[in-house]
Amino acid sequence: MQDMTEDFQLGFAMGVIAAAGSFTGDWRKPALQIKMHARDQATLNFLQRLFGGKVYGPYTHGDRHYCLWSLRGAQLRQSIVIFIRHLPESYKRTQFMEWAGRYFKDLLPE
Repeated sequence: MQDMTEDFQLGFAMGVIAAAGSFTGDWRKPALQIKMHARDQATLNFLQRLFGGKVYGPYTHGDRHYCLWSLRGAQLRQSIVIFIRHLPESYKRTQFMEWAGRYFKDLLPE
């Protein structure tokens, strides 16, 4: 049962990243960020428990209420191979591979 639970958690995380992830950076400090409505903070907390990073918020701007999860530094680097192996085929995966080629070329398969 443990393997099935871990598989589900990884699959759920990859789905959230494929749907809402933003691979960003300023050429020196890459980041994976996900912004969600404040009512979905539990999803961001789940990603934080699984990969690390930090959850910011909740914030309110006008009628928008949101939280932001950001994964950077060593925790991001440790997660790259997981994303390479498990991020599903999608446009988001294409974006990820291009982004990873800029920031983590040494971790990409030949």
